[in-house]
Amino acid sequence: MNDEIKKIKAFLDKHFSGYVRPFRELSYDSANDVFLVDDETPAFMYDKIKEFMLKSELCSADALYIGHGNYINFIEFKNGKNINNFKKNCMRSGMDSKYLYRLIMSYSDYNDIDFSAVKYRFVTVIDTGPKGVPSTGYALALANRVSHTKSKELLSYLTPNMKDREVLGRREYYDLVEVWSSADFDRRILDL
Repeated sequence: MNDEIKKIKAFLDKHFSGYVRPFRELSYDSANDVFLVDDETPAFMYDKIKEFMLKSELCSADALYIGHGNYINFIEFKNGKNINNFKKNCMRSGMDSKYLYRLIMSYSDYNDIDFSAVKYRFVTVIDTGPKGVPSTGYALALANRVSHTKSKELLSYLTPNMKDREVLGRREYYDLVEVWSSADFDRRILDL
């Protein structure tokens, strides 16, 4: 983790320590009474931070996670059947999450943080069974559109529309946009 991300993490820990829960809890889908992942690693409840900061129709990611690497990670858990709005919902969540992040960070000492040294990743986690077999409409539709052997195509399914977008008159971007299966989450989160 670089020094700039350490400063951001210190700011978030200081002001939002009450909004930290394990990924297992953050992945809970109340409509289907299911946890998408079992991982107990703590992350910020980004939806709850949004509710605390402002009453709005913004669609924030479920979690904001800062691990040991050099990325600030926004993580969205998806479990459902309506694939028609999947891409649009992910894009909106990604862009709104960056807007909210900019708002939160505006309360920090901006002069003390070199934001150009910070990288951002947006991860959508789709529900799969324990063997990685698609178990929801989202996962099935993605599996039908993109074969598992062509992971770059799967990642690029969202990427072109989520990189270098304008938010509040300023170009915003994610350095990485990824789609993970819930079966791979415990292993992949260790790399962050």
